[in-house]
Amino acid sequence: VLSPNGYGSFLTIVDMDTGSIELETTVGGASIALDESSQTLFTAHSDLSPSTIFKYAFADGELTLVQSLRSGGNGRKVNFSPNGAHVVLPCGGGNGPGYTIYDYDATDLNNVLGEWDVGAYPKTAVFRPDNRMLYGTNGSYYDQFLYVMDAASYEQIRKLEFPNASYYNVITPNADGTMVVGFSYNTYYDTDKALYFFSNVGP
Repeated sequence: VLSPNGYGSFLTIVDMDTGSIELETTVGGASIALDESSQTLFTAHSDLSPSTIFKYAFADGELTLVQSLRSGGNGRKVNFSPNGAHVVLPCGGGNGPGYTIYDYDATDLNNVLGEWDVGAYPKTAVFRPDNRMLYGTNGSYYDQFLYVMDAASYEQIRKLEFPNASYYNVITPNADGTMVVGFSYNTYYDTDKALYFFSNVGP
C-alpha cells in the first residue's frame, strides 16, 4: 500500500493471508509497480519535475534501494512488462530530448533499450500480457487516441479514437490481450465519463 506524501511516500507491506504488517517504511515517488516473480518494487514520482524512478528489492522482510534514475519532468505512472524485463515511466516532457517514452532495462535502468513515440506530452503506457504490444496515450488536446505500438520494434501499428484521453484516462488490457478497456472523461467540464472497449489492438 503506497500513501503519497510529496516527493516521497509511506509504504506498507501487508501479509494477505494473516493481515499482519510485514514492513512499514518510506520510499521515493507516488506511483508503484511490483514484479512478483523477482520481488522487485518500482516506484516513481508523479506530476513532479524532475521525476525519478526508484528500484527496490524486497527479501527477508527488508526493502533495499537498488537503483534510482532521473527520468524526466512531469512523471506519470510507472509500469513494467509482464515478463519483468522492461520498465516505463511516461513523462509529460518526455524521457529524453524529445517526447518519447524510454524502454528501460529492468536489470539496469541506465540501459535504454529503445523508445516509443506516442505523441506530445506522454500520459500513459501499459504493456499487453504477452509483452508484444505497448498501449499509450498523450496529453495533447489535438490528439485524442489510443496508440497501439509494437513492443519489440517500437513502431506504431495504429491509432484508435479515444475521446477525452488527453484530459484523464485509465487503460488496461484483458488477460488474453484481445481487448483494451479504457475509461476517460473531460476533467475541465467534469463531463463525458465513459468506458471504451478497443478490440483492434493486436498486430
